[in-house]
Amino acid sequence: MKLKVWWLSNLIWLTIFSILSFVIFIRKVAGAGTIQTPATKLAAFIVLVV
Repeated sequence: MKLKVWWLSNLIWLTIFSILSFVIFIRKVAGAGTIQTPATKLAAFIVLVV
């Protein structure tokens, strides 16, 4: 039972990470209104990973 909970929690975190990564890389304008360049997208992805 404990192992199933572990796998389920990892699957949930992987899903959240994947969705947020997808959103970061498809958006053209950030929430603050700045245009997203590849460098700012990379910086946002690094923050997400950390």
